[in-house]
Amino acid sequence: MARHLRSALTHVKAQVSAPLPVDVDQLAADVGHEWRERLLTPAATVRLFLLQILHGNVAITALRHIAQMTVTASSYCEARARLPLTLFAQLFDAVAQQVAAITAPGVDGA
Repeated sequence: MARHLRSALTHVKAQVSAPLPVDVDQLAADVGHEWRERLLTPAATVRLFLLQILHGNVAITALRHIAQMTVTASSYCEARARLPLTLFAQLFDAVAQQVAAITAPGVDGA
């Protein structure tokens, strides 16, 4: 069981480097979040947050090495703090809908 979980976690970590299947910046705009076009857009910040969690809540200083991004800890913390909670709720709903569509009975590969 533990081997299967480690394998699944490794697979998920690899997928985070690919673009998310949801347009996070559009979701952020849809919930009324405003930001400046900088390195830490909502999509980039969410990606870093997912990487941080998936790597065992790694320290922010180590996160830049994992993500291969030049970002300061304070900039990341500020960007993450600015993200509205409703963005995460919308992101969860969007991903859940995609998973439901993929795993629905009658869909090839399910």
